[in-house]
Amino acid sequence: MKTILMICTVLGLLSKISFADQLAYISKADAERAAEHIEKQQLIVTYCSLCNSEPVELWHVQETKVAHTGYENYYEVIVKARRILTSARVFDSGQYQEPVELDYVGHPDSALEELKLDLAYIYTALEGAWFCVGKLLEMDCEILVEEIRI
Repeated sequence: MKTILMICTVLGLLSKISFADQLAYISKADAERAAEHIEKQQLIVTYCSLCNSEPVELWHVQETKVAHTGYENYYEVIVKARRILTSARVFDSGQYQEPVELDYVGHPDSALEELKLDLAYIYTALEGAWFCVGKLLEMDCEILVEEIRI
């Protein structure tokens, strides 16, 4: 009985882990396409709709690059950005709801942060709302929040 319980626990953890990095390690062509898209936008929203205790944050992107991950033939998109706004509360998986109250946390002199992006959890603006970059670029990913309005 303990063995069955342990197997179920491990399988449950693996199913959660499989969502963790959906579009972090991608092909060079996809990474370049995403980097170009993000560079044009300059603003991104980060939010992992499959994670728990996750804030919605708005970032001002200063620099975008594509780098080899060091693993096989996979690449990633890395940005240097400054956090501007963060949600007043955090959301658990499946619990996101609008309106989202945002607090200003950015300061023009605050340090840039380097973010290695998972494109399933990065949103860019389009027609008054923010949409998942992975979905916009027609990459296969699973998300619970299709659009964010801030």
